Amino acid sequence: MAFLHTLTDTWNNVATTWAAIRMNVTDSASAADSVLLELQTNGTSRMLVAKGGNVRTSLGAAASPAYSFIGDPNTGIYSPAGDEIAVGLNGVEALRMTALINDFAAPLIVPHGTLSLPSISANAGQTHGINFFSNGSVGFIIDGEFSSIIDTDGTWYWGQPDTIGLTPGSGNMSKGTAIQPDGTVYFSSNASPVISVNRNTSSGTIVNWNRDGVTVGTISVSAGATAYNTSSDYRLKDRVDPPDGYDLEVEFSRLATDLTWYSFKTDPEVKRLGWMAHEFARTVPLGVVGEKDAVDEEGNDIIQMMDQAKSIPLIVARMDMLVQQVASLTAQIAEMRGEE
Repeated sequence: MAFLHTLTDTWNNVATTWAAIRMNVTDSASAADSVLLELQTNGTSRMLVAKGGNVRTSLGAAASPAYSFIGDPNTGIYSPAGDEIAVGLNGVEALRMTALINDFAAPLIVPHGTLSLPSISANAGQTHGINFFSNGSVGFIIDGEFSSIIDTDGTWYWGQPDTIGLTPGSGNMSKGTAIQPDGTVYFSSNASPVISVNRNTSSGTIVNWNRDGVTVGTISVSAGATAYNTSSDYRLKDRVDPPDGYDLEVEFSRLATDLTWYSFKTDPEVKRLGWMAHEFARTVPLGVVGEKDAVDEEGNDIIQMMDQAKSIPLIVARMDMLVQQVASLTAQIAEMRGEE
Protein backbone atom coordinates (compact mmCIF):
# COMPACT_ATOMS: atom_id res chain seq x y z
CA MET A 1 0.00 0.00 0.00
CA ALA A 2 1.49 3.33 -1.03
CA PHE A 3 1.18 6.38 1.19
CA LEU A 4 1.11 9.89 -0.22
CA HIS A 5 1.89 11.42 3.13
CA THR A 6 3.22 9.64 6.19
CA LEU A 7 3.64 11.19 9.60
CA THR A 8 5.84 9.40 12.08
CA ASP A 9 6.83 10.23 15.58
CA THR A 10 8.21 8.47 18.62
CA TRP A 11 6.59 8.76 21.99
CA ASN A 12 9.16 7.71 24.54
CA ASN A 13 8.58 9.90 27.53
CA VAL A 14 7.15 7.77 30.32
CA ALA A 15 3.74 8.85 31.64
CA THR A 16 3.45 11.60 29.06
CA THR A 17 0.06 12.10 27.37
CA TRP A 18 0.45 12.79 23.67
CA ALA A 19 -1.80 14.03 20.88
CA ALA A 20 -0.50 12.97 17.48
CA ILE A 21 -2.41 15.64 15.54
CA ARG A 22 -4.10 18.68 17.01
CA MET A 23 -6.08 21.25 15.06
CA ASN A 24 -7.28 24.39 16.79
CA VAL A 25 -9.58 26.86 15.08
CA THR A 26 -10.63 30.12 16.63
CA ASP A 27 -14.22 30.43 15.49
CA SER A 28 -16.39 33.40 16.23
CA ALA A 29 -18.76 33.75 13.29
CA SER A 30 -18.44 30.82 10.84
CA ALA A 31 -21.47 29.19 9.23
CA ALA A 32 -23.14 26.36 11.07
CA ASP A 33 -22.14 23.79 8.43
CA SER A 34 -18.42 24.59 8.69
CA VAL A 35 -16.20 21.53 9.04
CA LEU A 36 -12.91 20.95 10.79
CA LEU A 37 -11.87 18.04 8.59
CA GLU A 38 -13.18 16.65 5.29
CA LEU A 39 -11.84 13.61 3.44
CA GLN A 40 -12.66 13.25 -0.26
CA THR A 41 -11.99 11.01 -3.21
CA ASN A 42 -12.46 12.39 -6.70
CA GLY A 43 -14.05 15.47 -5.19
CA THR A 44 -16.72 13.47 -3.36
CA SER A 45 -16.93 13.83 0.38
CA ARG A 46 -16.34 10.52 2.22
CA MET A 47 -16.03 11.63 5.82
CA LEU A 48 -16.04 14.89 7.66
CA VAL A 49 -15.86 16.31 11.15
CA ALA A 50 -18.21 19.24 11.63
CA LYS A 51 -17.11 22.20 13.67
CA GLY A 52 -19.33 21.03 16.51
CA GLY A 53 -17.44 17.72 16.65
CA ASN A 54 -20.08 15.65 14.82
CA VAL A 55 -18.54 12.91 12.66
CA ARG A 56 -20.30 12.22 9.37
CA THR A 57 -19.57 9.47 6.91
CA SER A 58 -21.06 7.82 3.84
CA LEU A 59 -24.29 5.81 4.22
CA GLY A 60 -22.56 2.51 3.66
CA ALA A 61 -24.22 -0.84 3.00
CA ALA A 62 -24.60 -4.23 4.64
CA ALA A 63 -21.50 -5.52 2.85
CA SER A 64 -19.49 -2.39 3.66
CA PRO A 65 -20.94 -0.59 6.71
CA ALA A 66 -20.11 3.06 7.28
CA TYR A 67 -18.68 2.14 10.67
CA SER A 68 -16.98 -1.26 10.82
CA PHE A 69 -14.01 -2.95 12.43
CA ILE A 70 -10.41 -3.64 11.43
CA GLY A 71 -10.31 -7.29 10.46
CA ASP A 72 -14.09 -7.45 10.07
CA PRO A 73 -15.03 -4.82 7.47
CA ASN A 74 -18.49 -6.28 6.64
CA THR A 75 -19.83 -6.02 10.20
CA GLY A 76 -20.95 -2.70 11.56
CA ILE A 77 -23.46 0.16 11.35
CA TYR A 78 -24.73 1.89 8.24
CA SER A 79 -27.76 3.79 6.88
CA PRO A 80 -29.67 1.97 4.09
CA ALA A 81 -31.82 5.03 3.35
CA GLY A 82 -32.69 8.44 4.71
CA ASP A 83 -33.83 8.47 8.34
CA GLU A 84 -32.89 4.80 8.74
CA ILE A 85 -30.09 3.03 10.56
CA ALA A 86 -29.11 -0.61 10.24
CA VAL A 87 -26.70 -3.16 11.64
CA GLY A 88 -24.92 -5.51 9.26
CA LEU A 89 -23.41 -8.82 10.35
CA ASN A 90 -21.12 -10.68 7.99
CA GLY A 91 -22.42 -8.60 5.09
CA VAL A 92 -26.12 -9.28 5.85
CA GLU A 93 -28.62 -6.81 7.30
CA ALA A 94 -29.50 -7.99 10.83
CA LEU A 95 -31.47 -4.98 12.09
CA ARG A 96 -33.10 -1.97 10.49
CA MET A 97 -34.51 0.85 12.61
CA THR A 98 -36.71 3.81 11.74
CA ALA A 99 -38.62 6.24 13.93
CA LEU A 100 -41.58 3.81 13.89
CA ILE A 101 -40.25 0.25 13.68
CA ASN A 102 -37.36 -2.00 14.63
CA ASP A 103 -37.13 -4.74 12.00
CA PHE A 104 -35.03 -7.74 13.04
CA ALA A 105 -33.92 -10.19 10.36
CA ALA A 106 -33.64 -13.00 12.93
CA PRO A 107 -35.67 -13.87 16.07
CA LEU A 108 -35.14 -11.51 18.98
CA ILE A 109 -33.75 -13.39 21.97
CA VAL A 110 -34.12 -11.85 25.42
CA PRO A 111 -33.03 -13.18 28.83
CA HIS A 112 -35.26 -14.90 31.34
CA GLY A 113 -36.66 -12.35 33.72
CA THR A 114 -38.47 -12.06 37.04
CA LEU A 115 -41.66 -10.45 38.30
CA SER A 116 -39.70 -7.39 39.39
CA LEU A 117 -37.57 -7.25 36.24
CA PRO A 118 -39.44 -8.67 33.21
CA SER A 119 -37.58 -9.79 30.09
CA ILE A 120 -39.24 -6.96 28.12
CA SER A 121 -40.48 -3.89 29.98
CA ALA A 122 -41.89 -0.47 29.21
CA ASN A 123 -39.96 2.69 29.92
CA ALA A 124 -42.78 3.73 32.27
CA GLY A 125 -41.45 1.24 34.78
CA GLN A 126 -39.55 -2.01 34.76
CA THR A 127 -42.28 -3.76 36.77
CA HIS A 128 -44.61 -3.64 33.74
CA GLY A 129 -43.88 -5.92 30.82
CA ILE A 130 -43.61 -9.39 29.34
CA ASN A 131 -41.55 -12.02 31.06
CA PHE A 132 -40.09 -15.29 29.78
CA PHE A 133 -39.50 -17.74 32.61
CA SER A 134 -36.85 -20.43 32.65
CA ASN A 135 -39.53 -23.16 32.83
CA GLY A 136 -40.90 -22.08 29.42
CA SER A 137 -43.97 -20.13 30.56
CA VAL A 138 -44.68 -16.56 29.42
CA GLY A 139 -46.15 -13.99 31.79
CA PHE A 140 -47.68 -10.54 31.43
CA ILE A 141 -46.60 -8.46 34.42
CA ILE A 142 -48.25 -5.36 35.92
CA ASP A 143 -46.79 -3.69 39.01
CA GLY A 144 -44.53 -6.65 39.64
CA GLU A 145 -47.39 -9.17 39.73
CA PHE A 146 -48.95 -11.58 37.25
CA SER A 147 -51.71 -10.18 35.07
CA SER A 148 -51.88 -13.36 33.02
CA ILE A 149 -49.63 -16.24 32.08
CA ILE A 150 -49.38 -18.79 29.29
CA ASP A 151 -48.29 -21.99 30.98
CA THR A 152 -46.00 -24.61 29.49
CA ASP A 153 -48.98 -26.78 28.49
CA GLY A 154 -50.48 -23.89 26.49
CA THR A 155 -53.16 -22.93 29.02
CA TRP A 156 -53.71 -19.18 29.27
CA TYR A 157 -54.63 -17.99 32.76
CA TRP A 158 -56.04 -14.61 33.80
CA GLY A 159 -56.62 -14.01 37.48
CA GLN A 160 -55.39 -12.71 40.78
CA PRO A 161 -51.66 -13.24 41.39
CA ASP A 162 -52.20 -15.95 44.01
CA THR A 163 -54.51 -17.97 41.74
CA ILE A 164 -52.45 -17.95 38.53
CA GLY A 165 -51.91 -21.55 37.46
CA LEU A 166 -55.11 -22.85 39.10
CA THR A 167 -58.05 -23.84 36.91
CA PRO A 168 -60.62 -21.28 38.11
CA GLY A 169 -63.49 -22.80 40.07
CA SER A 170 -62.49 -26.40 39.31
CA GLY A 171 -62.19 -28.03 42.72
CA ASN A 172 -61.20 -24.70 44.25
CA MET A 173 -62.42 -21.15 44.87
CA SER A 174 -59.84 -19.41 42.71
CA LYS A 175 -60.96 -16.41 40.67
CA GLY A 176 -60.16 -15.72 37.05
CA THR A 177 -60.32 -17.22 33.58
CA ALA A 178 -58.47 -20.09 31.92
CA ILE A 179 -58.44 -21.11 28.26
CA GLN A 180 -56.97 -24.54 27.61
CA PRO A 181 -55.46 -25.71 24.29
CA ASP A 182 -58.28 -28.24 23.81
CA GLY A 183 -60.82 -25.37 23.70
CA THR A 184 -62.08 -25.76 27.28
CA VAL A 185 -62.77 -22.42 29.02
CA TYR A 186 -63.20 -21.85 32.77
CA PHE A 187 -64.63 -18.75 34.45
CA SER A 188 -64.83 -18.01 38.18
CA SER A 189 -65.81 -14.87 40.10
CA ASN A 190 -66.97 -13.83 43.56
CA ALA A 191 -69.43 -11.19 42.39
CA SER A 192 -71.32 -9.84 39.38
CA PRO A 193 -72.46 -12.11 36.52
CA VAL A 194 -69.64 -14.52 35.74
CA ILE A 195 -70.54 -14.38 32.05
CA SER A 196 -72.31 -11.43 30.45
CA VAL A 197 -73.42 -11.70 26.81
CA ASN A 198 -75.02 -8.79 24.96
CA ARG A 199 -76.78 -8.35 21.62
CA ASN A 200 -77.40 -4.84 20.30
CA THR A 201 -80.05 -3.38 17.98
CA SER A 202 -82.11 -6.48 17.18
CA SER A 203 -83.70 -9.58 18.69
CA GLY A 204 -82.50 -13.08 17.84
CA THR A 205 -79.87 -15.69 18.63
CA ILE A 206 -77.27 -14.64 21.18
CA VAL A 207 -75.61 -18.04 21.78
CA ASN A 208 -75.25 -21.11 19.53
CA TRP A 209 -74.77 -24.62 20.90
CA ASN A 210 -73.07 -26.93 18.39
CA ARG A 211 -72.30 -30.64 18.20
CA ASP A 212 -69.68 -31.69 15.63
CA GLY A 213 -70.05 -28.27 14.04
CA VAL A 214 -73.83 -28.55 13.68
CA THR A 215 -76.12 -26.24 15.69
CA VAL A 216 -78.31 -28.26 18.07
CA GLY A 217 -79.54 -25.46 20.31
CA THR A 218 -79.57 -21.73 20.82
CA ILE A 219 -80.31 -19.02 23.33
CA SER A 220 -82.23 -16.14 21.81
CA VAL A 221 -83.22 -12.78 23.24
CA SER A 222 -85.83 -10.15 22.53
CA ALA A 223 -86.44 -6.74 24.05
CA GLY A 224 -87.86 -8.24 27.25
CA ALA A 225 -87.36 -12.01 27.29
CA THR A 226 -84.98 -14.94 26.81
CA ALA A 227 -85.72 -18.24 25.07
CA TYR A 228 -83.77 -21.49 25.45
CA ASN A 229 -84.14 -23.55 22.29
CA THR A 230 -83.23 -27.07 21.23
CA SER A 231 -83.35 -28.46 17.71
CA SER A 232 -86.79 -29.92 16.98
CA ASP A 233 -87.42 -29.49 13.26
CA TYR A 234 -89.75 -32.15 11.83
CA ARG A 235 -87.15 -32.82 9.14
CA LEU A 236 -84.90 -34.21 11.87
CA LYS A 237 -87.51 -36.59 13.28
CA ASP A 238 -89.53 -39.71 12.40
CA ARG A 239 -92.81 -40.58 14.10
CA VAL A 240 -92.56 -43.98 15.82
CA ASP A 241 -94.69 -46.20 18.04
CA PRO A 242 -94.15 -46.25 21.82
CA PRO A 243 -91.68 -48.82 23.15
CA ASP A 244 -93.11 -52.30 23.63
CA GLY A 245 -94.94 -52.58 26.91
CA TYR A 246 -95.01 -48.84 27.53
CA ASP A 247 -97.95 -47.91 29.76
CA LEU A 248 -98.50 -44.19 30.18
CA GLU A 249 -100.54 -44.57 33.37
CA VAL A 250 -97.93 -46.82 34.97
CA GLU A 251 -95.07 -44.47 34.00
CA PHE A 252 -96.88 -41.40 35.24
CA SER A 253 -97.87 -43.15 38.47
CA ARG A 254 -94.23 -44.04 39.11
CA LEU A 255 -93.16 -40.48 38.38
CA ALA A 256 -95.71 -39.23 40.92
CA THR A 257 -94.66 -41.88 43.46
CA ASP A 258 -90.98 -40.93 43.11
CA LEU A 259 -91.77 -37.25 43.72
CA THR A 260 -90.32 -36.31 47.08
CA TRP A 261 -89.33 -33.44 49.34
CA TYR A 262 -85.57 -33.01 49.74
CA SER A 263 -82.84 -30.55 50.63
CA PHE A 264 -79.26 -30.30 49.41
CA LYS A 265 -76.65 -31.19 52.02
CA THR A 266 -74.89 -27.92 51.27
CA ASP A 267 -78.14 -25.97 51.74
CA PRO A 268 -80.13 -27.93 54.37
CA GLU A 269 -82.47 -25.09 55.35
CA VAL A 270 -84.14 -24.94 51.92
CA LYS A 271 -86.69 -27.68 51.24
CA ARG A 272 -87.53 -28.54 47.64
CA LEU A 273 -90.04 -30.77 45.85
CA GLY A 274 -88.64 -32.93 43.06
CA TRP A 275 -86.90 -36.18 42.24
CA MET A 276 -83.69 -38.07 42.92
CA ALA A 277 -81.83 -38.39 39.61
CA HIS A 278 -81.59 -42.20 39.59
CA GLU A 279 -85.31 -42.51 40.37
CA PHE A 280 -86.27 -39.91 37.77
CA ALA A 281 -84.24 -41.91 35.23
CA ARG A 282 -86.51 -44.93 35.64
CA THR A 283 -89.37 -42.97 34.06
CA VAL A 284 -87.52 -40.30 32.03
CA PRO A 285 -84.14 -41.87 31.12
CA LEU A 286 -83.26 -39.15 28.60
CA GLY A 287 -83.67 -36.57 31.35
CA VAL A 288 -80.66 -37.83 33.34
CA VAL A 289 -76.92 -37.62 32.64
CA GLY A 290 -74.54 -39.99 34.41
CA GLU A 291 -74.86 -43.26 36.29
CA LYS A 292 -75.93 -43.90 39.86
CA ASP A 293 -73.00 -44.16 42.32
CA ALA A 294 -70.40 -43.55 39.58
CA VAL A 295 -66.85 -42.55 40.61
CA ASP A 296 -63.73 -41.57 38.69
CA GLU A 297 -60.36 -43.34 38.70
CA GLU A 298 -59.42 -41.63 41.96
CA GLY A 299 -62.66 -42.56 43.68
CA ASN A 300 -64.23 -39.12 43.45
CA ASP A 301 -67.99 -39.00 42.92
CA ILE A 302 -69.23 -38.36 39.38
CA ILE A 303 -72.47 -36.54 40.13
CA GLN A 304 -75.66 -37.40 38.25
CA MET A 305 -77.53 -34.49 36.70
CA MET A 306 -81.06 -34.21 35.33
CA ASP A 307 -83.30 -31.99 33.23
CA GLN A 308 -86.74 -31.96 34.86
CA ALA A 309 -88.24 -30.33 31.75
CA LYS A 310 -87.90 -33.69 29.99
CA SER A 311 -90.90 -34.87 32.05
CA ILE A 312 -93.22 -32.30 30.45
CA PRO A 313 -94.34 -34.53 27.53
CA LEU A 314 -95.28 -37.29 30.00
CA ILE A 315 -97.22 -34.84 32.17
CA VAL A 316 -99.02 -33.34 29.15
CA ALA A 317 -99.93 -36.80 27.85
CA ARG A 318 -101.31 -37.76 31.25
CA MET A 319 -103.23 -34.49 31.47
CA ASP A 320 -104.75 -35.20 28.05
CA MET A 321 -105.92 -38.58 29.31
CA LEU A 322 -107.46 -36.92 32.36
CA VAL A 323 -109.17 -34.30 30.21
CA GLN A 324 -110.66 -37.04 28.06
CA GLN A 325 -111.79 -38.96 31.14
CA VAL A 326 -113.38 -35.83 32.62
CA ALA A 327 -115.13 -35.13 29.31
CA SER A 328 -116.42 -38.70 29.19
CA LEU A 329 -117.66 -38.58 32.79
CA THR A 330 -119.27 -35.19 32.20
CA ALA A 331 -121.12 -36.58 29.21
CA GLN A 332 -122.29 -39.60 31.20
CA ILE A 333 -123.56 -37.42 34.02
CA ALA A 334 -125.37 -35.17 31.57
CA GLU A 335 -126.96 -38.22 29.96
CA MET A 336 -128.10 -39.55 33.35
CA ARG A 337 -129.68 -36.20 34.10
CA GLY A 338 -131.37 -36.12 30.73
CA GLU A 339 -129.38 -33.14 29.67
CA GLU A 340 -128.37 -32.63 26.09
